Amino acid sequence: MSLRTTLGSAARFGAAALLGRPTLLGLGWSITQVCNARCPFCSRHGGPAGVSTEAALDLVDQLASVGCRRVHFTGGEPLTRADLSVILSRVRQRQMTSSVNTNGVLLTERPSVIERADAFLVSLDGPAAIHDAYRGAGSHDRTLAGLAALSRARKPVLLSITLFERNLDQVPYFLDVARRFGARLVLQPGATHVLGSKEPNPEAPDARRYRAVIRALSADPAQAAWVWNSPRGLRELARYPERHRLRAHGGRITARLEVDGRLFPCSRSVNDPSALPAPNVLELGVREAFRRLRRIDCSGHVCQCAHNVEKSLLFSLEPSAWWNLATRRFAEARRMAG
Repeated sequence: MSLRTTLGSAARFGAAALLGRPTLLGLGWSITQVCNARCPFCSRHGGPAGVSTEAALDLVDQLASVGCRRVHFTGGEPLTRADLSVILSRVRQRQMTSSVNTNGVLLTERPSVIERADAFLVSLDGPAAIHDAYRGAGSHDRTLAGLAALSRARKPVLLSITLFERNLDQVPYFLDVARRFGARLVLQPGATHVLGSKEPNPEAPDARRYRAVIRALSADPAQAAWVWNSPRGLRELARYPERHRLRAHGGRITARLEVDGRLFPCSRSVNDPSALPAPNVLELGVREAFRRLRRIDCSGHVCQCAHNVEKSLLFSLEPSAWWNLATRRFAEARRMAG
């Protein structure tokens, strides 16, 4: 990203944070709801495959035209889309950056995706016995093979670690994998409800045990060095399952695009009645849909998503969150250069 682009994005961020002028800098895009796993804590599988390649490329062009700087692809499992590398290429051509949220199973089969995406968020639930119980026999070893492929390609990698009742004692294992592949841990609690539904999550962790794990990890500098979350972000997530008091970033600097074209302020708001009716980018276009987006008040809501917490802290101009972001990027740049 050029200095001019960086300064322009910073100015737009400031106008949104300080003057209340919404601007779309980042988009989380549920590109498909087809998935090769059937996790008990998620309902986002077996759904629609997503828009056509032509429509997806047009949406990428529209995102660039409104000044979006980063597109994060999620699902479902994004790598089930045969055209994902084509879409990633268009993102790069339009001078935006991309990241892919994946279970990692298909990474070794999709070298073009590894080549064309800028960064990856890979889900890991624990050693093989735990991981495979959630995601299917053999998935653990295939995920580690995918991490090895990303490491050889020198791609920035975050390990998405959702702490459930079964894996609360597996932090040493997660740290070992992070060290092995030069990744960092994104920690968050298992949601109180199954992702994409209102059903209680059968894998939700015991709050007292979960908080103890987060406190112990935060108190050990050698372990905390491998954690992506900011210290303030971890403290917020340690409130689980209590409500937060964070300033909402969703709909101000970012948005969430669902597989059917509906636009929401953030991933949590997809099941929030106050976010309805959601404008549809396929009907209105990106610019008009973002203009019509309902910008809900998230203060007092329960949010267990680490990325949403961090973005809200950045939007609130929390100094420690900005320092954490700057130092993470510096360390990442050094590792990629080395």
